[in-house]
Amino acid sequence: MAAKLNKRSQTDVLGLVIVVVLISFVLLFALVYILSKPASTTRERYIKSELASNTLSTLLGTTTDCNDYEIWELYADCAKPGAHISCAAGDSCQHVNSIVRDILDRTLKQSFNRDAFKFTACTANRLANEIKCTENTMLGISEGNCTTWYSANQPLQSASGLLYFRLDICGG
Repeated sequence: MAAKLNKRSQTDVLGLVIVVVLISFVLLFALVYILSKPASTTRERYIKSELASNTLSTLLGTTTDCNDYEIWELYADCAKPGAHISCAAGDSCQHVNSIVRDILDRTLKQSFNRDAFKFTACTANRLANEIKCTENTMLGISEGNCTTWYSANQPLQSASGLLYFRLDICGG
């Protein structure tokens, strides 16, 4: 009887080992499947829209070599009739447009491999919940073609009125 009980115990242990091995294989395959899945599209969209937002925010706050004015301050001066700030490369409008083109080319094209982007700086009017550019567009850059754009907008109030900045970066 003891031999029969011992044989039954060995069979039970062997069955338990087989169950543990099968569960381990299932968990291993599930882990491989989860880790090999591409990043979620929501996460990708968020990262690309943050690139546009962070680039625009940093760009506008960048200090220039024109009397240590920030880019948004030069655009505010440019929005006034007859720009008053004089820079080495001409008036504030010429200087800031040159700087912005250079920064966007170096940052988006060279560092992030984004060949398609759009940048707009203009004076604007607030209409209901929407901000629209008036006729005074201080800079409009459009590089390359794209079907999916990720955008960032930044309205700023200045002494010369409402300034509106928009950066679109190609997402695909």
